[in-house]
Amino acid sequence: MSKHPNILFVFSDQQRFSDLGCYGSSEVITPNIDKWAQQAVVFDRFYSNCPVCVPARGTLLTGTYPLRHGAITNDLRIRPDSRSIAHILNENGYNTAYFGKWHLGGVPRDQFITAENRLGFDYWRGSNCNHNYMKSYYDDNDDVRHYTEGYEPHIQTGLAEEYIASADTDRPFAMFLSFGTPHDPYDLVPAETKALYDPESFILRDNVTFPVMRSPSIRFDETALRGQIQGYYAHITELDSMMGRLIAALDGRGLREDTVIVYTSDHGNMLGSHGLTDKQLPHEESVHIPFIVSYGNKLRAGRRSGIASLVDIAPTLLSLAGIDISGERCDGCDASDIVNGTADGGFAYLTEYIPCHQASLRGSGEWRALVSGSCKLVRSPGAGGIWQNELYDLAADPFELRDLAEDGAYAHILESLVRKLGSLVEKHDGYLDWQQFIRQNRLISEWNESQRYFGLEEME
Repeated sequence: MSKHPNILFVFSDQQRFSDLGCYGSSEVITPNIDKWAQQAVVFDRFYSNCPVCVPARGTLLTGTYPLRHGAITNDLRIRPDSRSIAHILNENGYNTAYFGKWHLGGVPRDQFITAENRLGFDYWRGSNCNHNYMKSYYDDNDDVRHYTEGYEPHIQTGLAEEYIASADTDRPFAMFLSFGTPHDPYDLVPAETKALYDPESFILRDNVTFPVMRSPSIRFDETALRGQIQGYYAHITELDSMMGRLIAALDGRGLREDTVIVYTSDHGNMLGSHGLTDKQLPHEESVHIPFIVSYGNKLRAGRRSGIASLVDIAPTLLSLAGIDISGERCDGCDASDIVNGTADGGFAYLTEYIPCHQASLRGSGEWRALVSGSCKLVRSPGAGGIWQNELYDLAADPFELRDLAEDGAYAHILESLVRKLGSLVEKHDGYLDWQQFIRQNRLISEWNESQRYFGLEEME
């Protein structure tokens, strides 16, 4: 067996931190993940740096913030010359594989992702972006498209099981499996799993308010929201079953002890909190995500209170794999000391450069945020384009119901966080309104290509 561990990296789409049993949910049925988590490291404070699919995925795979890798908002393609974790793993003797949703190819959404655009992944069973979970497809290494019937996560897990079963034990493998669920549609889930849940029994989060707005013309009452949560929970229960299958496949070949296993998500889901849906917001439901990792008996199982985020995944995984990353150009930090339980601290720099799609529909805008210590600072442009502050003490107020920016007792904390956030903004992207951001970074052509595809207004 190689000195480097195998890697099984699984991530869902649009799953907030609170919705697994091991994160305290008494409602979501997740026995497989919960059992595994008892023997794993569970992060209590893990974040999505840019909480919408495309930039989050680019950041996860490259260890860089979105402006550097180019996929700055939904449906803008990642720069094909971006250096990803797969490139580095390949150079260190790994077989690399990718299964499932990619969403880094730009538009059209149903395009083939050809070899030069796969960021180094050798084995390919992916699709750019599909959310019809009962009638899906995947493309293979030869750009042959395979149309499938049945629940998509079942099919993707079957492909991953085949890969594990045939894996060459003389070389380590690193396989990334990207599920499209529990992202809506919430009705495209096996009926028997959805029937496990009674929508009337759900305990709504303390910050849920009605009506819930998706856009000024689309609002949900409590009955509609409970129905959405039912489908969302059912998707998660299905993913839990898939994790059980994947871990069993590793056990079947005696590989679990020599495999780093990760479960996380690209971003969260508001589901009515603060009267809103979807993501692209600095609220905890949108940016705070699960992160669970195990590596046989080589990690001390338990909770971790240190802060990390998607941008830290690549350097952290490579470090756990024993790969020297000192020469790599990453924006993220190696958080393996937090994983190992020998350090705490950390921070998360969070951004929304461009309020595209659902954000533009509901009228929310651009923002920058920092989670450090027990607090979160959010800055966004107000009247006259002046960036204004919101401050939340997440330890005392986990539902973010009280803005402390004008509270004199927090003045010193606010000043410190504004200064720290300002240095990150200056280094990585700048305090710019979203149109300025596109123009200054010469992204008008890419932005307009995406807007035309969706029939939306272009920039001049």
